[in-house]
Amino acid sequence: MFSIPFYTALIVGFPEVCLMLLMGFYLSNIRKLNISKIAFIACIQATITYEVRKFSLVFGIHTIIHIITLSLLVYFILNINFYKAVISVLIGTVLQGIIQSIMLPSILSLYGINPLNLVQNPKYVTLCFIPIFIVSCLLILIMKKFNISIWDIEK
Repeated sequence: MFSIPFYTALIVGFPEVCLMLLMGFYLSNIRKLNISKIAFIACIQATITYEVRKFSLVFGIHTIIHIITLSLLVYFILNINFYKAVISVLIGTVLQGIIQSIMLPSILSLYGINPLNLVQNPKYVTLCFIPIFIVSCLLILIMKKFNISIWDIEK
């Protein structure tokens, strides 16, 4: 994984974590949320992600570290049962990964960006995240409006 500047980690990482958590919570039917605490968790996690990305680790280890640290932050800060925290984080992370995997090739093609340029020019990371952010927000609004969940973890 390539290292990114701290400002990019915050500009992209902060909203990305917020989106992951909201999607994971809504799809787990956890609806009573403290948005300020979610924002606090996202800020901490964006910083952790920035630091972890500095290390040259085997593919996938960054994601495992992300899931573990985010689950622990949710558990300690939101006081959610650890099992529920892990399930929600996993659902949100997988869904965000699917959205990015589907959209990113089209975004790179549309903007005419070579994937190698993401490493060389971090502003492309932010540029590519904007449409993903919009689609993710729309999905969250749909989940919220139609009370969509895939697992009622509260029961």
